[in-house]
Amino acid sequence: MRNDFILDEYCLTTKASNFMEWVKRWAQSRSLWPILVGSGSSANEFYSLFGSRYDIERLGIDGIKYSPAQADLLVIAGPVTKKIFPILKNVYDQMTEPKWVIALGSEAIGGGLFQNHTLMDNWNEFIPVDVNIPGSPPSPESIIQGILFIRERIEKNAKPKSDIKEVRY
Repeated sequence: MRNDFILDEYCLTTKASNFMEWVKRWAQSRSLWPILVGSGSSANEFYSLFGSRYDIERLGIDGIKYSPAQADLLVIAGPVTKKIFPILKNVYDQMTEPKWVIALGSEAIGGGLFQNHTLMDNWNEFIPVDVNIPGSPPSPESIIQGILFIRERIEKNAKPKSDIKEVRY
């Protein structure tokens, strides 16, 4: 039996709630609002994304927010010291949900080349990291790839690491 309604072949019908959920994820993935905590060369590479060469605005990132209440993407660039960690944790706690975190550069991931007593080596146990971008400093292209990876995770409705509850024995 043939269906005479020709629009059935060209239209995709779906529930309104599924469609609205897809629109919400799509909009969120294209309007990430970063806050940058860091120093050194990795932070300078992140700042270079806002120039005319890389044009990060095409990915939906219009600028760096300096208020944690407005940000949903935390970019940690440079070494995390014992003195800066309480401030970093306070910024992370004040961010809106869902929270996404990028560790930028080998200094943020593992402390960098110069290990000493002021560096905090286990800070990522307290602030879960979604994307580690290696390099010293990482190239702007790899930073863009990391942002695109977070966008892909949002579109697939993956949970940020802050929502994943770990059970420790």
